[in-house]
Amino acid sequence: MMETPVIFGPFNREGAMRRFLIGLAMALAWAGVASAEPGAWHVEDKVSALDNTHEYLAMLRSDETLTDITGQQDHAVVAVGCGRHGLNLEILWPDFVMKDDPASGYVTLQWKVGDGVIQKGQWTAATRAAGRAGADALSTLKDWSAGAKVILRVPDQHGEHDGTFHISGLTQIVDHVSQTGCG
Repeated sequence: MMETPVIFGPFNREGAMRRFLIGLAMALAWAGVASAEPGAWHVEDKVSALDNTHEYLAMLRSDETLTDITGQQDHAVVAVGCGRHGLNLEILWPDFVMKDDPASGYVTLQWKVGDGVIQKGQWTAATRAAGRAGADALSTLKDWSAGAKVILRVPDQHGEHDGTFHISGLTQIVDHVSQTGCG
């Protein structure tokens, strides 16, 4: 049986720390994303003073707002992370993501690149996020970079909602993570 990569790490001390660090990096970067125009990537590339490793983070907010867990309007975010923990592609969703089965750790998302066909696949699910890691993340990013926009459908506590992302510039991000050996 093939092991499916878990973007948020194992549920142990190391996995908890990884989830904390990913969340912290995204929270720190959020200010730049929240004020960005649709289609404008917020990119950070930080070098560790300790070991000179790079932590690369690129984030893009959705064109439209969606209802969040408190009933307010907020944007969804596509985030690409690359660093010592490998490559991660995450969809940060304003509402609670509904898993395929409450006991599973997966959610089935649908997406369409440009005017292409609707695709669907399983992603690792968290409370307000869905993600892919490693080769799955890179394959998805390469597929998405063939178009100018991606429309994602995410099942959440209020049904299924769509988020539109104008992804120009994604090709450069894919090239960067591929060159670093992250993907």
